[in-house]
Amino acid sequence: MRTSLIASLLLLFHPVLPAQEVIPDAFQVMPPSISARVERCTDFDLAHLRWINDLTVDSSGFLWCVSTLDGLARFDGYEARWYREDATDTLGRFKSAFTSVAIDGEGFVWSGSPAGVMRVDPATGQSRWYMDTPNDTTSVLPGSPSLLVTSEGEVWTGGNRGIAKYNRTSESFTCFSYPQESLTPSVPSSPLRGKIAFCQIGRSIWIGFQGTGIARFDRYDHTWKIYRHDPRNDSGPSSDNVFAVCGDRSGNLWVGSDTGLERYSPGTNRWQRPDTWRDASLRVPRIWVTGIVEDEYGGIWISTGGEGVFRVDPKQGHLLQLLHDPTDPMSIPFNHVANVRPWRSGGRPQSGRATAPPPTSIV
Repeated sequence: MRTSLIASLLLLFHPVLPAQEVIPDAFQVMPPSISARVERCTDFDLAHLRWINDLTVDSSGFLWCVSTLDGLARFDGYEARWYREDATDTLGRFKSAFTSVAIDGEGFVWSGSPAGVMRVDPATGQSRWYMDTPNDTTSVLPGSPSLLVTSEGEVWTGGNRGIAKYNRTSESFTCFSYPQESLTPSVPSSPLRGKIAFCQIGRSIWIGFQGTGIARFDRYDHTWKIYRHDPRNDSGPSSDNVFAVCGDRSGNLWVGSDTGLERYSPGTNRWQRPDTWRDASLRVPRIWVTGIVEDEYGGIWISTGGEGVFRVDPKQGHLLQLLHDPTDPMSIPFNHVANVRPWRSGGRPQSGRATAPPPTSIV
């Protein structure tokens, strides 16, 4: 029996307030009429989309996703459009195994693959590649890059050996190597293994590594600070195997690792450990956390490797859990959820059959 490894869940928040009223920034324990709706897209080629590695939503409401096997796709709620690339280039580099996708402030769609990063102009369909070039400090770094677009619209990529910032004027990258403490523990000179986790809080970029903890990079003075697990004290994460990081509106860092969910407050240097998140009989277990995102109401959504999806009240600790129910076709398809992504477009897909989406989070 074939088992899919990626869940796709649309969590809808249907506002009940009049349209002219502004929803307050304060967290709501249970936003108005929260419900879960599972949508299955039959237009996609399921043989290729078994392995969706990442997804995001643009300002027009289109869903973009990347596949290991067949590149980049855009979905408008009814039809899918593929942006396929040649399997290899003239140097024999495999180009279509995308692992990440992001949209910058100008609307360009960026995708990362082992060959480099591709930028697509949705208006024209034209693409441009930025390849890893040995000994060229203005090219992207090797590996399957993660992607980050900051609140100022900066585009950053993160690879095996460092992170890089895109310069729109020169159409090149400025690279910043990881400190030695963040490279593979068993072989200090080796590149990192596995995809890094990426987020921004103010002037800092936070990076989660699979095996070497967390690093904070200051975008202004280009300095690094390392946070490692130390069983002798309480000054670092509970595990060095970090798979997800997320900055919230209060400036806190949420960390997902193979030991669960925790929160770090940079201002006070205080950690809240995985066992913190309890609500009556419900709790977030010490389980592999695969993704974290903050929604528009201030709630923190986490995806897990086996316990479905949770929503956490950061202030009161109230919890909501979504699990697969084989008797309920509207429940999530399965309890291993690979990642979560927010929908904050508030826009309208450019399709006569589509309607303006409500504020949502996408899992």
